[in-house]
Amino acid sequence: MTHLRLALFLIGFSLAAGASAAHAESGIASVYSGGDTASGEQQNPTAFTAAHRTLPFGSMVQVTNKNNGCSITVRINDRGPFTFGRVLDLTPAGASQLGFSDLTQVVLAVMSTPAGPTFPLMTLEPNNRNFLSSIQKPGAAGYRQSCPESE
Repeated sequence: MTHLRLALFLIGFSLAAGASAAHAESGIASVYSGGDTASGEQQNPTAFTAAHRTLPFGSMVQVTNKNNGCSITVRINDRGPFTFGRVLDLTPAGASQLGFSDLTQVVLAVMSTPAGPTFPLMTLEPNNRNFLSSIQKPGAAGYRQSCPESE
């Protein structure tokens, strides 16, 4: 029984503390689009953003497709996926850069988490909204992407 209590404590502690830059996870990624995000942003299918169940909004995550080695960096701005076994929902742009269109096996590595409050984004000044939309575009500063050369 003490092992169970310790495990539950550690799970609760890790959820309360948030993810560290050393956080890594693997599982299935899927593609999604449309509507508002849990952070209050309008979902942009051309942005490198994603949904994760527990990472703080604004976290930067390197996503690597296990099937082809392609990787990108995305910003967490939504909650999900809510399907068992899935660890990340990616925008169509992110999925395209990783070379898949439905489901794939991925490895996640948290590159950074925000230092301060991250919710809600709806209270941002208009100039900050323009900045956010400019950095969400593929190839923008802070969004690395790589894919091994095809043979």
